[in-house]
Amino acid sequence: MRLTEAYLLQAEAIVASGGNHEDAKVLLKTVLQRAGVTDFTEVDGAATSEELQWLIIKEEMKNFVGEAGQDWLAQRRLPFSTIQELQPTLINNTLLILPIPRDEMNRNIKLSGMQNPGYGQ
Repeated sequence: MRLTEAYLLQAEAIVASGGNHEDAKVLLKTVLQRAGVTDFTEVDGAATSEELQWLIIKEEMKNFVGEAGQDWLAQRRLPFSTIQELQPTLINNTLLILPIPRDEMNRNIKLSGMQNPGYGQ
């Protein structure tokens, strides 16, 4: 786990739990500043939990793209309507469901013939 990930997860948890937005903004700004960002107008202007959550998740997606799907996992925490704006090809939320890996299904007889409900629909 990187420090960036810890800061962003903490910021997201603060917002999700109804905590102090300023605390979350400080963490987000720290990550942005380390990336060379100097204009925090958008962060300072985030007035609602939804706006601040979007900024945090957007930063998670930028920081973790291609890293074991962490960018995708961050995206899944957004409202489905926002996800659809990012990826218009998603026509329903069942398309966010991952399959049970074939190897796992082959090794575990209790999973024989089963798959995550909604996967592939």
